[in-house]
Amino acid sequence: MSPVARWSLLSRSPALARSSHCLSVTPTGRVVLYGGELKPRSPVDADATKAIIHTLNLRDSHGQPVAPASLTWASTAPRASHASPAPRVGAASVMIGDYFYVWGGRGGPDMAPLSASQAGLWRCSLGAESIPSAWQRVVAANEEDAPQPRSYHALARYGNTIYVHAGCPAQGRTAELHAFDLTTKRWAALAPAPDPPRGGTSLAAVHLNGTPVLLRYAGFAGNQLAALDVYDIRSDVWRAVTPAPDAQHGAPGARSVHGFVRFVSARYPRALALAYYGERDASALGHAGAGDFWSDVWMLEAGAGPGEPELAWRRVALPPEGGAAPAPRGWFPSGFWETGEQTKVVLFGGLLASNERSDELWLLEI
Repeated sequence: MSPVARWSLLSRSPALARSSHCLSVTPTGRVVLYGGELKPRSPVDADATKAIIHTLNLRDSHGQPVAPASLTWASTAPRASHASPAPRVGAASVMIGDYFYVWGGRGGPDMAPLSASQAGLWRCSLGAESIPSAWQRVVAANEEDAPQPRSYHALARYGNTIYVHAGCPAQGRTAELHAFDLTTKRWAALAPAPDPPRGGTSLAAVHLNGTPVLLRYAGFAGNQLAALDVYDIRSDVWRAVTPAPDAQHGAPGARSVHGFVRFVSARYPRALALAYYGERDASALGHAGAGDFWSDVWMLEAGAGPGEPELAWRRVALPPEGGAAPAPRGWFPSGFWETGEQTKVVLFGGLLASNERSDELWLLEI
């Protein structure tokens, strides 16, 4: 059976329109939105209480789905007596239980990478909607070994470890990979990824043939990229892999600042990840403008068995003409929600071809 994308527009919130933001989802379906920009290089929420968190519950207190008409965003400011991260764009986040972790980003009047202290790992404890959020700077036992500050990098989590990869430091781009162990609170520098160094790439932590790996897909290195690389977590080794193309549609085109998430599905047991949307061609105005964007969805699958390609791309059919789907876009975070035997993509905001920031919240089911 060919996979089909089923997009649902859940809400629109003009006051929250943004791109280059963070978004993660708790296991219970609480969407957490933080940071980003409405105008190029101008962090949102900077004129309000910094480190404000916006949340929306996809399920009610009984675990039942909330009807779109009843979905509402709640905004909570940090407790005044607590330290909190400065406003930023181009940061990245992961969710572990009810803790929202953020690392990196750009800020300040020059939109330079944040200081080592500000760019370091921050954790937000999510309370009830009426309770102020509580931020805490997670101090490493070896802060001197922390990754250099940067933006437009990728974050992924496997077990009790957070991985920081690639991105744009003060100069150029990097291919570095670092791991932070939440138990020992120590940073470790791992094997750098294959060249070229890049920003706007994505990581997904999956199991490939029983082995835990990080999948890295696409990015920007002066031009859009389409390569897929596999990092073996146990052996600290990278390798490039060229998945077999879809027999009818080929392979996804080069892109950056796109969506790429781990994907679990009882209907498609060989599925590993979904790639979707993203920037196709960069703007001639750089970060001040909007380029051309994709509006496609691709499934990455493991091979069927001996003699078959290790990985393969499979094009996900779009809704029939007239069906609901987001407009082409990029510069959004890879949000996903795992519910039992099915991963759902959660897409909020992003930069449109009109150079406007979206205020839409979409849910993708395959």
